[in-house]
Amino acid sequence: MPIKVKPIFSSILPACQVVLAVILLHWGYGTFRRYPDLDIPPIGTGVLLCHGINAPAVLVQNIARIVLPMALNRKWKLSGQWYSVDDLFFFAAVVILWYAVGRKVDRIKLPSPQTQMTLVKIALNVFVALWGACLFYMAILIFRDPGQGGNWVGSSVEGVLFLAWSITLVAVYGWRLANMVRHRSSGGWPGL
Repeated sequence: MPIKVKPIFSSILPACQVVLAVILLHWGYGTFRRYPDLDIPPIGTGVLLCHGINAPAVLVQNIARIVLPMALNRKWKLSGQWYSVDDLFFFAAVVILWYAVGRKVDRIKLPSPQTQMTLVKIALNVFVALWGACLFYMAILIFRDPGQGGNWVGSSVEGVLFLAWSITLVAVYGWRLANMVRHRSSGGWPGL
């Protein structure tokens, strides 16, 4: 009989992180109002910190910016700040990201049953490891020009957080892939 786990962290983390993301973006977007005379105001520290904490979700936001036509990416005002459709994609990705993290934390003390490796599990591990590699590339880009956007400190913190996320994703899911290959070579995958 499987052990049931109360979903404490998978319930709390997404809600807390979305609230934190909204607060940080609101604070960071307020920077634009403080420098009305500049052609290109500095990117707010809140935006950079929010993006660093939720680095995997930033990729979803960037994909939404590329895929959505400008006509669909309308802005709306909320509490005196302008938000766009790609921000909604970002918030949705933050919920999914922190639900997954919370789910892993909820299951830490559970015994992990030996399950068959399927092509879907292999593909998911490869996808997440590649996602981590993309974050590593983005961290390199941030470190190459930490003053981009006029905020050296915020960009440096964002780069460190991107690097931490990338190392975590590549290490954890790369390790899983290595274990899968090891089990495969020893004949441990009867399902494939």
